[in-house]
Amino acid sequence: MTRETAAAQATDATSERPAPQGPASFLVSAAVLAVALFAGEQAYRRSPLPAAIVPTDTYQTKVADYARGGGADVVVVGSSRVYHGANTPLLSRLATQAVGHPVSVYNFGVPAGDLPGYLLTVEDVLRPGLKRPALFVFGMSPIEWTCCPTTSVPSSAKWISAVRPRHALGLFFAASDAEEAFTDLTVGMFQSYGARTHVLNQVLRGVAPQGYADPGRQGWVSFGGSVDPYTQNVRATGRAEAYRPNFYAPKHFDRGGSMRYFSRALARLEGAGVKVAIVGTPQARQLDRNNDAAGYYPEYVATLEAEARAHGTELVNFNDFPGLVNSDFGDGDHLLEGGSVKFSRALSERVIVPSLRGERPLPLPAK
Repeated sequence: MTRETAAAQATDATSERPAPQGPASFLVSAAVLAVALFAGEQAYRRSPLPAAIVPTDTYQTKVADYARGGGADVVVVGSSRVYHGANTPLLSRLATQAVGHPVSVYNFGVPAGDLPGYLLTVEDVLRPGLKRPALFVFGMSPIEWTCCPTTSVPSSAKWISAVRPRHALGLFFAASDAEEAFTDLTVGMFQSYGARTHVLNQVLRGVAPQGYADPGRQGWVSFGGSVDPYTQNVRATGRAEAYRPNFYAPKHFDRGGSMRYFSRALARLEGAGVKVAIVGTPQARQLDRNNDAAGYYPEYVATLEAEARAHGTELVNFNDFPGLVNSDFGDGDHLLEGGSVKFSRALSERVIVPSLRGERPLPLPAK
């Protein structure tokens, strides 16, 4: 091949290459995508799907239940430890008796709750048209603060609720960095659409969804009345073993991601004039093996104490408290009805009632 022939072929190849597209083509494509998504969202909202999804998801069921009641004076949020432990009918009665006027308490705890999910709860509680709570109680568990190096999958409480665009945007901008934000958003989109298709068949066939979420009584759901000691011990010991790798290196206390969501939730509440309280949730003594100085539990407690004081309150750590015994639990985490009564009385006496009176919570004596 001569030099002239090669040059001619190169010129032909260059001339056949598509000309670079300017920003206008990208903007047109983005506009078409936005219109298609908007049209699809509007069609979805007019369909029977939204109403059919709500009864299948614990968090959305609670959002609907809370809205039907017009809101509450006190909101308690947390994982399944709060879901089964904060006996809100009893808490409402105790607070009403103590302050001399009706006080309503609502339990927004959900299984597998996490810090991003609590930010969602704050946004839902502060929606226009609902009673503005006087007090918002964060019920914390150490496992919620474990981090890295393996990325955790967002919980259903966090992302099934993100079918609402305002939720997705709030969580996206609260993420600690771009990688977490885009990972969460991508996973969340798939989980959100999975929630919609979960009931699609039932809607199209005109039958009830498979299973219903239980919002309980003012958000509280009983874990049962009793469990034999052997069963409780086996369950709790198994949980302690399963949790153990999450508290020690290479895992660490999540000062980045979880703290960012927590800080945003605190700022949102304080900006709305809502008083906050921070408590540690109860656990059976079998789980205490993961609370030693080699893990991050001491850092977890010290950080929450500092955060509480920075926001005008005191951490009350109900990890253990006088009168709490292993037989109060159905496993290592979840209080039975009798245990929920003990915890709720202590929560009312040390946190809710003092806070409603304008006083600081009463920390437990150091052991």
